[in-house]
Amino acid sequence: MQALDLDKMNGLLKAGVPPKTIISSIQQETGIRRLEITPKDLYNRSAKLLKEQLGTRTPIQALIIDLEAAGMRPKYVTTSNGRVSHLFFIHPKALQL
Repeated sequence: MQALDLDKMNGLLKAGVPPKTIISSIQQETGIRRLEITPKDLYNRSAKLLKEQLGTRTPIQALIIDLEAAGMRPKYVTTSNGRVSHLFFIHPKALQL
């Protein structure tokens, strides 16, 4: 695949577009019925992108950080081994109501 196609594919994966839909879109755009990529290839690529995005953080750690960055103040309870058992967040504008 060309670099432009790869960037587009990565963008679609990050947006949550299902792999079968991405393949159909590429087939329609290129006119090629039989592609060298499979849905499994795209699922693997999606997992790799998620792993890169998370870095060393767990998904729940990333969520809490993203909520804080969005101006929300999440409250959470952890178990004795450090796992989050309860998570509460609310948009700041909802508090004004």
